Amino acid sequence: MKKTKRPESDKAAFQLSLGILPRSNEGGSTRLFSTANCLILVSCVSLYAINQFILKKMSGNFLVHGYLNDFLAMPLLLSYSNILIFISPLHELAIRSLHRIIPFTLVVGVFWEYGTIYYCSSKVCDPYDLIVYFLGSFAYYLIIKWFDRRAQGNSEW
Repeated sequence: MKKTKRPESDKAAFQLSLGILPRSNEGGSTRLFSTANCLILVSCVSLYAINQFILKKMSGNFLVHGYLNDFLAMPLLLSYSNILIFISPLHELAIRSLHRIIPFTLVVGVFWEYGTIYYCSSKVCDPYDLIVYFLGSFAYYLIIKWFDRRAQGNSEW
């Protein structure tokens, strides 16, 4: 059976679906991806500060006190990781697809919830935090996909 080569446009679309950024595309999608990650990082840090210094003092809501920072943790960590990957020569390792985001979230979340209790005596294990980490990761994924659509000239969902 003869193998057929994929046309370059199909190959690029396939690589993007796997979360692999093309190295030759230093403009367009790659630049927008790094800009999106910078915006997400700054937004998460800002929302964290607003939550810590304003919302927690004004509200008794358990979601604000217990889960908002956890929700922001994964988009912050994913965007920071992708910024570091972007400035390295390893662009193809960007964490932008669900098949990369899910294992990343699982490993980080399990470590935060179950690993840190062994060396941080004030840490409490809350399994619901894992759900919130995944929700934050999914929000990150949706934002990145929105930026991808903008880079392709299609602002519709």
